[in-house]
Amino acid sequence: MTHKQKVVGVVFGVVVALVGIGSVVVYSSSYKPKVLAAHTTISITPTPQLMSATLEIFSNPVNVILPNQEATSEAKTGMIIPEGTIVSTGPTGRAEISYPGGTVTRLDSSTQIKLTSYDPNRYQILVDLYEGKIWTRIKKLLGSESYETKTSNTVATVRGTSYEHSALINDIDQVMVVDGTVDFGCSKSKKPLSKNVEKNKKSVADCATDTELKTTEIAAKDLSNDWVTFNLN
Repeated sequence: MTHKQKVVGVVFGVVVALVGIGSVVVYSSSYKPKVLAAHTTISITPTPQLMSATLEIFSNPVNVILPNQEATSEAKTGMIIPEGTIVSTGPTGRAEISYPGGTVTRLDSSTQIKLTSYDPNRYQILVDLYEGKIWTRIKKLLGSESYETKTSNTVATVRGTSYEHSALINDIDQVMVVDGTVDFGCSKSKKPLSKNVEKNKKSVADCATDTELKTTEIAAKDLSNDWVTFNLN
């Protein structure tokens, strides 16, 4: 066997060995594709950007007060919204906070919320609604994962749901569910008041006077509301 034939034979053997082992191709938005031998264990720590809640502005004005700050600043699309941030929309403003995995919190005009608690590792989110309306679309949650929205009077806890939570005038709150189920209840009533609000139902709560919470069908006029139409479309 000539020297050239030996070299060709060695190269061919290496190629056969690699094909026999197989390969794993790993893709990441922030990493170039790498080919790794099978059975190789890798660990990629998510970057803060990928784990963060971020803001998208549909229309201005939208302002934020960042944690540990008192000054209000103009919000920008793409900015990170840390835990403790207050987001406010003006009379013509609309915005959305998006979380890893596809869950979103949308703010209607003249709305103020606080991202009170956000744990991206356990995927636990708590949003305080001070005024106005928010629309939430939630990907299915599992195990210890949770998503809650609260006003001064009520709390809504959900799993795999799309719903609107509104702080109306005279301390009256409303939840309207278009998909899934929401556990809606009064947080400051003398006795526990809660109701499972199912798909295509809504519940209006006056926690100061109600002795029970009831649900009704979502009416056609509810669905024709500009804010609801904006979210459904």
